[in-house]
Amino acid sequence: MNYHLIVRPEVDADLLDAERWYDEREAGLGREFLHAARQTMIQLLHNPLLYHVRYLRKQIRWIYPSRFP
Repeated sequence: MNYHLIVRPEVDADLLDAERWYDEREAGLGREFLHAARQTMIQLLHNPLLYHVRYLRKQIRWIYPSRFP
């Protein structure tokens, strides 16, 4: 079975909003958040079967970055 990472268009805007929110709490934290989010997407691509199935019917897998739940 082939797996694909599909990132919906609104995800970019959400990530940028989250980056700004984290930067308001602590300078540089937003950049760390974006890095963690990207690394998490890469992990999901490399090992999709390790992660929780969120929607069984479509076999959509789900993972949160460990530092930024």
